[in-house]
Amino acid sequence: MSKPFVSEDVDSISCPSSWQSNRSSVENASQTDELQFSEASAQSTTANSVEVQTQSLGADNPPNVDISRLAAWLNRITPRVLEELDKCQKSRAFDDYKLQNIENSSVKLLFSLSLEKDHPQYKFITSSIDWSCTGGVLAVSRCAKEHSSWCDHSGSVCLYQTNRPESKPNSSIRTLDVSSCVTRVCAHPSDSFILACGTFSGEVTVWNLQRDDAIVIGNLTLHNEAIVHLQWVQNFDLTSVRPALASVSRDGMVIIWTAKSTAGTLKATQGFLLQSERDYLNLGILCASFNPSEPRMFLCGIEGGSLALCRTDSRQPLLGKKRSVNTELEYYNPILNIIESHKGTITGVRWVPGSKDLFVSCGTDHELNVYSLTVMNVIRKIHLSEPLCGLDISSSHPDIAVIWSSSGNVHLCSISSSKSLPTLEIYEGTVRVPLSAVCVRTASAQLLALGDSEGKVCVWEIPHSKFSNPWES
Repeated sequence: MSKPFVSEDVDSISCPSSWQSNRSSVENASQTDELQFSEASAQSTTANSVEVQTQSLGADNPPNVDISRLAAWLNRITPRVLEELDKCQKSRAFDDYKLQNIENSSVKLLFSLSLEKDHPQYKFITSSIDWSCTGGVLAVSRCAKEHSSWCDHSGSVCLYQTNRPESKPNSSIRTLDVSSCVTRVCAHPSDSFILACGTFSGEVTVWNLQRDDAIVIGNLTLHNEAIVHLQWVQNFDLTSVRPALASVSRDGMVIIWTAKSTAGTLKATQGFLLQSERDYLNLGILCASFNPSEPRMFLCGIEGGSLALCRTDSRQPLLGKKRSVNTELEYYNPILNIIESHKGTITGVRWVPGSKDLFVSCGTDHELNVYSLTVMNVIRKIHLSEPLCGLDISSSHPDIAVIWSSSGNVHLCSISSSKSLPTLEIYEGTVRVPLSAVCVRTASAQLLALGDSEGKVCVWEIPHSKFSNPWES
């Protein structure tokens, strides 16, 4: 076994010193990029907890209603409700309200009504037009242009449906026949199925149109000449709420009738005869109008251009030789005063709706006169360029009088300001036909029915702006 440790001499080893040697150095620089920082936040959404609990539905039992008490309540409130509805219809609260960019400023022909060429009344003159109280039916009568003496023509009243704008009424829905030419028609102010007419021979007929076959309530002939005016007026008998019918004829006679549709009776209750105080002659009546606010007072346009102010409660006896009138009635002279008004023939007279003392008249002397009972004379005059044939006033626009002429022009006049408004441009075709009857729809003054001397009736839509002071618009 060898020894692990052995002594041995080793030569020394040396290393050169380098601490004093020259050092080499190099300068260098570095630049870090600009640091960019960004922050962002996060918000947790809000959570709502909703719970739904279903419930079992019970049996739907109808309420216990006392029918008799309900009927009594309806009977009690119905008159009040109808009264308020009437007030709303006559209200002028929205007269000056105009929808923007809705209304057209020009008149528009809705439809025209005429008879077939083989009809016996073809080319007869349109004698009278009237709208039903609802405005849905238009009654039109026609009369021969000339009568040598007594009328031997058969007359009729044609009814047209006008409340369906999608379908034009090409033909009448019903025709009511009478014994002679019809000169006046008058629709009931509250019952749309009641219609009255007066004929050239002086007969007055009232129909009930509820059924398909029209029922004649009554027809009597107490007038000696043609009927020139018919009007439903408030009943003078305060115990009755149904209006009475007033008929006026050319021979100066005025008769008040009561018509009962349920009993089918027409009865004359009062009779009047306009008589001159100087020579006791009967005064011929050309037109008339009863005051809606005071039905006992009425006006008659008489021959010679004068107006007769009359009352139905007058008891002046007739003087001189009496004409052959109905002996069952006691006749009185109703004249209170004679007002000299026109230099020509009076062609129309109307009370201003809503006023007890204002009324207007027009005549062939080109003038529209406005009167007041307080001064019993003319307070305003409007002079137009042509003779005037008649006038009408709508209850929805009581300040505007609609006047027409034989040349076919329709004029609008302001009663309060005595201004003549622009003439309505109402023409169909190139030839103007003389107008013979004009009627403004009661429910809305925007519908105007015009009848001409050839028996044709045109219904026009008039913009609201035409009735609301167009000289200011």
